[in-house]
Amino acid sequence: MPAKPFKPAARFEITKLETVRVLADPLRLRLIEAMASKLDHPFSVKELAKVLGEPPTKLYYHVNMLEEHGLLVVTSSQLVSGILEKRYQLIAASIGVDRALLTAGDTGVGEALHGVLTTILSTTEEDVQAAIRAGIGSLHAGEEGTRERIVLSKSIERLSPEAARAFRDRLDSLITEFGHGPDDDPTHPEAHPYGLVLAFYPMADAPSRIARSPRSSRPRRTSQESHR
Repeated sequence: MPAKPFKPAARFEITKLETVRVLADPLRLRLIEAMASKLDHPFSVKELAKVLGEPPTKLYYHVNMLEEHGLLVVTSSQLVSGILEKRYQLIAASIGVDRALLTAGDTGVGEALHGVLTTILSTTEEDVQAAIRAGIGSLHAGEEGTRERIVLSKSIERLSPEAARAFRDRLDSLITEFGHGPDDDPTHPEAHPYGLVLAFYPMADAPSRIARSPRSSRPRRTSQESHR
């Protein structure tokens, strides 16, 4: 009887600081993103290399690191030209960090999170730059052609605890509705990958202008800020 196909979990919680450090690498993050686009597809290293445009020899170390720390699972293997070829899948559709780890007193937590945040923001910049160079994305509203408008915005708000919870719940609902779900069809002929980086957080040291004004200090949108 053939083995039952591996089914990624809905979510995987990272409970070890060393695993957080493993994510603080741009290439490993790109590997995870590539595999997340086809959760049910077992990837070989050669396939991943083709997707990322990297030589396979450059990826083996990083794939092994992700496997060693439980982020990737070997779902099958076979001999190809006398060499054992493994196929991998992500452990889960969503990867998060355990709250207990984030609140731990370990001095290394801040360093690890800094590495992850720097990696996420730097790869986001690379993605936006690549979309603009490829002619598929634009920062300018109303630009003609096939370019899609890119959302870039940073705002500061004053919200009650109730309003903040409601805002978070609506964001979660949107991500669930449009994210990986039973109605999602990545094989649709017009399906295209989109990136989303989201950060909604309480500010420890709010700018003085917020303290002086009871109203929101959201900056006005510029011509470079638009909605899809």
